[in-house]
Amino acid sequence: MMGFSEYPETDSLAIHFGIITVYSLQGINFMPDADKLRSEVFEFGDNCAVAISQSLNEACMLLTGDNFVDENEEEWLKNKKASPPFVLIYFKEFQTRTLNGGYRKEHDGCITTYDAFPDGKLDIRQWEKES
Repeated sequence: MMGFSEYPETDSLAIHFGIITVYSLQGINFMPDADKLRSEVFEFGDNCAVAISQSLNEACMLLTGDNFVDENEEEWLKNKKASPPFVLIYFKEFQTRTLNGGYRKEHDGCITTYDAFPDGKLDIRQWEKES
């Protein structure tokens, strides 16, 4: 069962799908006092927003209201051999999707579903293809 529990059809979960793509900008240097640099959020069309920042978590917080990295960001960047500045591109949807029942598990405030939202998966693949 991999830790998933089956929920009754009367238990509904409403979500919005999103995709975040992260790029490390190479060859761009900011002034030494720019360690607090972050952009405003730029909107492109109905479902795309972009932010530039020295911090992944700061940019992700601007776009989604949540951190990109749950652990220590500096340690994570060191392990991934990544360096700032970063551009984060967030494709978000406005329609609410509802899962009635299904298999889920909760861990550290996050809900993971199993084999849910097949239409959402197709939409995400289409967004990735178009982007």
